[in-house]
Amino acid sequence: ALATTYEGELEKWQPQSEPREVALITVGVDGAHLNTRRDGWRQSMAGTLALHDADGERLETLYAGGGPGESPPEGKSKFFERMDLLLERVRQRYPQARVTGLSDGAVDLQNYLAGRCEEHLLDFHHAAEYLSAASIAFSAGGKAEDAESKTWAEIQRAILRDKPGGALEVLGAISRRLEGKEEAADPGAAALPKLKKAARHGDFDLWNM
Repeated sequence: ALATTYEGELEKWQPQSEPREVALITVGVDGAHLNTRRDGWRQSMAGTLALHDADGERLETLYAGGGPGESPPEGKSKFFERMDLLLERVRQRYPQARVTGLSDGAVDLQNYLAGRCEEHLLDFHHAAEYLSAASIAFSAGGKAEDAESKTWAEIQRAILRDKPGGALEVLGAISRRLEGKEEAADPGAAALPKLKKAARHGDFDLWNM
């Protein structure tokens, strides 16, 4: 309610950074389900437009909110319309800047960012969750608590977080596992068998994350 009450204030916002300073615009969008007193569970939306210099240092950020969200559904669409207006204003002032999207991987957020950003980043913590889900299929026992599952997930999370190009390395490990070419995380164990069809098409739907 506060976000929509102060919606008019957004019209007064003017970026302070000089065009020559801004090399990157990051567009962040997210939603959260909140249990409200009057209406029960409703989705609240939040967005950011951040300006960065050539070294990646953040110069300034505009924050936007939206609601009531999914009930009625117009709440979310109005939030996206508001974000579009703000993004257009920023892009007009900084036409030379690259535009990058950031989200938790939710399908509706990815769809929104896909047509507006040159690239789309998934935040590390949500990517790590997907790796933990996938790790169940990477152990002989097929259980999350298996040592093989835990070890594989720990190794891949470290690669993803710490190594340049780590995402491609993780994808390579997954591809080899799908083809039955991935070695077990424990050096003393035998090579892992090729995944069965049920494991390749698990509920985590890895390839659409």
